[in-house]
Amino acid sequence: MADLMYDLESIRGKMRKRKGGSKDPNEWKPDKAESGKSLKYKFFVLPPVDSMDLWYYEHGKHWIDKKPLECPRIHDGDECPLCQFGFDLMKDVDDKEERRKIARQFLASARYAVNIYFPNVESTPQELRGKVMWFSMPKSIYDIMEEVIMRDPPSDDAIEPEAHGIFFDPSNAFPFVLEVKKKGEFNSYESSRFINKNMPITNGGEEKINEILEQRHDIPALHETRDVDALQAIVDNYKGEESSPAPSKSDKETPKPAAAEKKPEPEPKPEPELESEPEPELESEITESKAPEAEVEKADMEVEDDDLNALLEDLNSD
Repeated sequence: MADLMYDLESIRGKMRKRKGGSKDPNEWKPDKAESGKSLKYKFFVLPPVDSMDLWYYEHGKHWIDKKPLECPRIHDGDECPLCQFGFDLMKDVDDKEERRKIARQFLASARYAVNIYFPNVESTPQELRGKVMWFSMPKSIYDIMEEVIMRDPPSDDAIEPEAHGIFFDPSNAFPFVLEVKKKGEFNSYESSRFINKNMPITNGGEEKINEILEQRHDIPALHETRDVDALQAIVDNYKGEESSPAPSKSDKETPKPAAAEKKPEPEPKPEPELESEPEPELESEITESKAPEAEVEKADMEVEDDDLNALLEDLNSD
């Protein structure tokens, strides 16, 4: 029998969509931090796969009736009917909270997906050791990584040199420390940073490095084709509600999406300051061990505050 070629990532994506958007078991999300405590994860960002133009894949989606619709504006730079509808609503709105409300309802926020490798060291949670996952970063984490890419090498007399340049070379990588703190009702990642010591992602040599790289996920293939017609149909439905005869006072307010409107997020409460301890070198790798299966969770539809704030900042700077 002739060998058949199958796009495994595409098949998995379609199956997950058929099941109602269940979470991809290969996608990693940090746990929620508790008040007064921080979580730390160490990992390496891996180089992009062939289908990616850059070291990350920018993506974004709308959630309508608890179902995702990928955004053509963020994925492809094309016009998105639903985003454009939101932009049009915001044209004559100056009130910050009202703009925030419109953005949350109608605009997709950008995320930045990368493949990451959790080294098989003591500080890595048991269920993550030696695993290659893909991670959809909010803009706050992306900004930290972008800054390193753009940073020139330090001078010879620099007192505290910082990581710089290409941090995802698997033979000469900088480990990343993702530090998670609670800020209001959301995670904050602003204390995250690279350890300024480049090293191979494993001490197993080139063969082991290649084995790790072969486990990378084809991130662009994990996202559905953009359905512009479906997005336009949603906009047409909103506009139909706007133009219905003899509208009541409540009908004249900002049109509501099909999904139940979320209540405004509470104002962030001040959290006790947590001191960041200096990061030691990455520990020596430990003996391989089989990790327990991770529990599959439902898709997270929450838009984190830093995603929304970044989007509003971009809009207000236009």
